[in-house]
Amino acid sequence: MGVLGRDGLRLSDEEARGIAGLQTGGALTEVEIRRICDSADGWAAGVILLSEIIGGQASFVPCLPAEVPEEVFDYFAAEVFAGLDETRRDFLRRTAFVKDITPHLAERLTGRNDAGSMLARLHAGNYFTQRYQQPDAVYCYHPLFREFLLKKAGETYSLAEIVGLRRKAARFFEDRGNIEEAAGLYIDSGDWRALSSLTEARGREMLAQGRDRSLKEWLSFLPEDIVSTRPWLQFLGGACCMASGYPAASRPFFERAYVLFVQQEDRRGVLLSWTFVVETYLHEMGDTRPLDRWIKVMDDIVSCGSGPLPVEVDDPVVVRMFAALAVRQSWHPHFSQWKEKEIGRASCRERV
Repeated sequence: MGVLGRDGLRLSDEEARGIAGLQTGGALTEVEIRRICDSADGWAAGVILLSEIIGGQASFVPCLPAEVPEEVFDYFAAEVFAGLDETRRDFLRRTAFVKDITPHLAERLTGRNDAGSMLARLHAGNYFTQRYQQPDAVYCYHPLFREFLLKKAGETYSLAEIVGLRRKAARFFEDRGNIEEAAGLYIDSGDWRALSSLTEARGREMLAQGRDRSLKEWLSFLPEDIVSTRPWLQFLGGACCMASGYPAASRPFFERAYVLFVQQEDRRGVLLSWTFVVETYLHEMGDTRPLDRWIKVMDDIVSCGSGPLPVEVDDPVVVRMFAALAVRQSWHPHFSQWKEKEIGRASCRERV
């Protein structure tokens, strides 16, 4: 029996739904049939296999494709893997750890200089491998076939080898700016140090782009013993809370970040975390008495004579210090100086 290829027998959406409906004898709902078709992704034999296996067992359908029926794996093992030599089997297993595969990435994962040719041959031979341009050639395996390959990889490679493959792919994506893919692979491999570094390096950029939900998700995976010792992770945790509209909840993060920055003698970090601690009180406008402490902190920073404020934090510090003084200490001996600085900066902002 020959291999039923993905492209040659690819069904239209209407055809797949029709076959699934006939195979199940009307026992499944439209939503459940839709799930079968989505999992089969246009593969005719896949629609038939899944429909026959599931039949009237509607409770099984929501599990697709995370829990692929063993009969589907048996099909791939008998009809696809059995006809391949070990070189191609190993290639498929190693490249299944990513959804979208480029020749360069495949070369990184397999160590083969002919990785591009291997992918092209798999696509030409209808081994459940699709190709599209983006603008360079990118390949992907059928979702069910990829699940099968990942299962075989788990049976073949050691945990250390699997972690190593995921890390290689993650670094490949990170080097090329695809940080979402990189983060996902770092999470899958449990490489928390690498995920921490990526989060610190790209976190503020993500916040500026409104991607605080993704950033918050990355932070949620990191172990407490790492987060508790790295000030930028504390800072980013607070920034995510602020972005969600919870200034009071963000304050402990900024305060912990401030303490860690002081310990590390990171002046830029100290000033930035100070501005956000103050901002939480100004934003909330509840009990503002704690601002007195933070006004004193800035007085001490200025009086230590460590030079002008860094350009990045100069404007935010002036705005928050003037506002804090206006709310709490209008009689402060340096209130007029901070007021003049704020007026000067406000004029510049208006001109811009």
